[in-house]
Amino acid sequence: MYALLKILRTFLRLIQVYAVIVIVANAARYCFVHIPLVIITASFLQFVLDVIPQTRIRNLSNKAVLITGCDTGLGNALARTLDSIGFRVFAACLKANSPGADSLKSNCSEKLTVIQLDVTKDDDVEAARRVVEDSLKNSGDVLWGVVNNSGIAIFGEVEWLSVGMYQEVLDVNLLGMIRVTKQFLPLLRESKGRIVNASSIQGRFASPFSSSYCISKFAVEAFGDSLRYEMYKWGIKVVTIEPGNFASASAQFQPETFRSGMEKVWNEMPTDIQELYGKKYVDAVTDSIVRTPQTGYSNPSMVMDDYVKALTLENPSTRYLPSGLAWKMLCNVLYFSPSWVGDLFFKATWLMWKNNRPGQLSS
Repeated sequence: MYALLKILRTFLRLIQVYAVIVIVANAARYCFVHIPLVIITASFLQFVLDVIPQTRIRNLSNKAVLITGCDTGLGNALARTLDSIGFRVFAACLKANSPGADSLKSNCSEKLTVIQLDVTKDDDVEAARRVVEDSLKNSGDVLWGVVNNSGIAIFGEVEWLSVGMYQEVLDVNLLGMIRVTKQFLPLLRESKGRIVNASSIQGRFASPFSSSYCISKFAVEAFGDSLRYEMYKWGIKVVTIEPGNFASASAQFQPETFRSGMEKVWNEMPTDIQELYGKKYVDAVTDSIVRTPQTGYSNPSMVMDDYVKALTLENPSTRYLPSGLAWKMLCNVLYFSPSWVGDLFFKATWLMWKNNRPGQLSS
């Protein structure tokens, strides 16, 4: 059954590659009818394949999973989900006494342990490894999975963001992931377990106002691929999760967080850049970003289902894109099509901003 599914998924990828070849060879004739139809069809078939039952690992009671970024949002929800199906869970939180951490302690089983962990600090990561090792020695369980979920986002145009802001995002989203993975690989090698990395749909295609976030997620995709190739020989499976728009299910994408973040960006912007763009334009961008969650999903169940598949299927996919069909089609169109398709899409969006232009473009 698994071999058949692999063949079908490979066939669908070939269809998508074929679509790109046809775009290049027959752009004028096919670009508005044939190619979108092929990509949409392939996306729909992939959507159907994802719901076909597959063989799962039976005994979870002796398996432990470490999850980073459990204070809020998807990480917190995943800790609850994995605890409910029988895993021993190490829920790593930036603050062990945060409201989210306290909620996990109160509402989950005794098999869940909250660990304080700042993924940007080597000492914290080493201390977390020692806590996990000691706990596993006492329980007799094995570390089956590491879920690298910690992430932050800083939004704004490239000229608005300082190099320090880019470093801040990369230190959590990418380097934090690498720190945690390297520390826990020896334990995963013993169990031949799983590494599950949180990427994003924006690890597939970039968009305006989110360069620092997109850069980090593109890098997560590359890290996951390189690691997966290297871990074959050890029997460790590496899976990348690429959620669509679940902004409303994540604390960092809440309106108040967006606005305070953009205010910080404005305050730290050089004076000449402030004068070039103007506060009116920056506020319009902020309003646009704040509206992003309204077009997405508030229920994280699709994301949780794919995380569970990544950790419990005998042969999980290398990537999961938890999202509705429309977002999957958009992702495939922008990912597999030539660059001019994305350019056209975002240029059309820019034209709709005719009443909200940077200050010096409006004069």
